[in-house]
Amino acid sequence: MTPGQAAGLAVARPENRGPREQEALAQVGSLHPQLHGALARSSSFAALLRSPSGALEAAEHLREGITQARPSGLPEVQGVAATLSHDKDAVIAALTLPYSHGQTAGCITKRKLLKRSLYGRAKLDLLRARVLSAGS
Repeated sequence: MTPGQAAGLAVARPENRGPREQEALAQVGSLHPQLHGALARSSSFAALLRSPSGALEAAEHLREGITQARPSGLPEVQGVAATLSHDKDAVIAALTLPYSHGQTAGCITKRKLLKRSLYGRAKLDLLRARVLSAGS
């Protein structure tokens, strides 16, 4: 099993895992004790992302996850915990608020595509005309 497959199994919904996947995940956890904790934390964080919880619940689950991840001994898990603790308010807002930046990201991607398609071939006036003709 590759590391990507193990991570995919860890974050998959438990009800979507078959008996073979459950057994494989248990084997990975038993073969590598440090990974057992990391996989468990990944699974609980994925469940937190999927659950429609309130701000207080999300904050409490996030706080618990960060405190459990710090003594894990895995630098990657500790790095994620440190990043989440720095941006705790933003993560809680992302978990609880219904807003999305998808439309903005789509517009930015479209602009970058236009810019890259004309790179080295046109000056600013042609780029401006292409952007304005493409609409928003």
